[in-house]
Amino acid sequence: MSKRLVFIVLFICMALVAGNTFDFSMKWIALTGGTIYATPSLYDMNRDGSADIIIGSSDNICYVIDGKKGDVLKKFPADSGIKHSAAICDLDNDSIDDIVFGTTRGTVFAFSFSKGKLWSVNPGNKEITGSPACADVNNDGISDIIIPCKKYLFALNGKNGSTIWTFDGQGELNSTPALRDVNNDGIPEIFIGNSFGQMFGINGKNGIRLWNFVTREEITSSPAIADVNADGFPEVVFGSTNKSLYVLNAKNGGFLWQFKNKAKITQGPVITKIDDDEFQDILVPTEDKFIYGLSGNSGKKFFRYKTGHRVTNIPALVDLDGNSKPELAVSCLDQVLHIVKIKRSEKGRMKRELLEYTFEGRRNNSYSSVVAGDVDSDGKMDIILCTGSKVNVFTTSKTCSKGSLPWPTYKGNYMRDSFYRDGSVSSTPKATVKKIISNKKISNKEVSQVSSLSIKTSLLKIKLMLKRNKIDEAMEKLDSVSEDIKGISDPVERKKLEKIIEKIINSIE
Repeated sequence: MSKRLVFIVLFICMALVAGNTFDFSMKWIALTGGTIYATPSLYDMNRDGSADIIIGSSDNICYVIDGKKGDVLKKFPADSGIKHSAAICDLDNDSIDDIVFGTTRGTVFAFSFSKGKLWSVNPGNKEITGSPACADVNNDGISDIIIPCKKYLFALNGKNGSTIWTFDGQGELNSTPALRDVNNDGIPEIFIGNSFGQMFGINGKNGIRLWNFVTREEITSSPAIADVNADGFPEVVFGSTNKSLYVLNAKNGGFLWQFKNKAKITQGPVITKIDDDEFQDILVPTEDKFIYGLSGNSGKKFFRYKTGHRVTNIPALVDLDGNSKPELAVSCLDQVLHIVKIKRSEKGRMKRELLEYTFEGRRNNSYSSVVAGDVDSDGKMDIILCTGSKVNVFTTSKTCSKGSLPWPTYKGNYMRDSFYRDGSVSSTPKATVKKIISNKKISNKEVSQVSSLSIKTSLLKIKLMLKRNKIDEAMEKLDSVSEDIKGISDPVERKKLEKIIEKIINSIE
């Protein structure tokens, strides 16, 4: 098979539509030279206003594909196969996000679309066992890389790939870490499980263990972070091969509740809101072919959907019927793309299929997560599905907006940090910042009068990020600060901070 990425002239397929309320058709199909296990990323690499598709393959190549037509824009060579998804973040401070991925030989590569390879390192000399996640852990204003390599977790300097710290996971770390600042020091903590059934909370500054929780059986489920029970504090949500899903206090690892299942839970959960109550909801695939919906407050089951085979990826959530409620989009080893309407039921059995799309033929299994977004800037929702060595892009008749993408990709966003945001991650660069953001509009004196040291530090970081046009990172930090402000008891101080936050938001076009 040629390693050139080409259009597929013939695609044998069968669409079985049940209650389909939207148009769904093939836009284009492209081919890599190997099997695709990783989930694609979307980002406008060539700055033409449309999202490009970044995907690694077992043929030792990371492809950048034009979202409009499927043409290959760049091929970045690696030293071995790429089994885990790339992360997208700015590593060279040029306000354009870069590509980071790991290989089966243990090498971590960082590429700029315009400059080529930025750096490559092999920190552990063993296979990379999860996707990289991006966050600034050394407080230099540049995203760093957190990545698992067998039993070790490495924090790599985003500028050059040098090791900031190493964490000994004791057992193998076969998942992607989650990142979230839970102690208000301005640096995200790290959460990941190992093959001995331990879930760790790790200090992001120095890699020191904060806590661990033991399930006694292997954890391959990548955790997610969200305030699922509306108590004002983030929780860690993950599954275990002991057939349970756990929700823990992210700050201290305290047990909150457990969902006991009849089969192993090896894939990570997704977080969303199904209805208008105050709680987030959790959807998780299991080894018995089911996907369950659980209340974030109690773990009570309200939804169940059965696929035709085992699900080997994390589902996506996307609003495709235009009712402001997410639908479940998932593929599995039954060679079917399932798009399912989620409906709450006391018996947990209600489901309504909007679409089943069958991709027939040998070697057409789908191992990666479904991705949703607008790849050609026509304002319509597109669905990206990888099968075998193919990248398949479908278009729909539905509008693609921020609110229609609550969990559009593997790990929730393209920094792969698994932190749930009530909205979406844009697939194209954010707008520029007005010049006033870094000078008179929000003065350093105004920030210096904030009594909380952690919030003051975070606000100064936000100012620096915006000055450097790092809009995505600034908005993530802004989300964190906004949550922290809600917990301030002094109404005068809280109102003052709310005004600062409002100024920041109004300064972004």
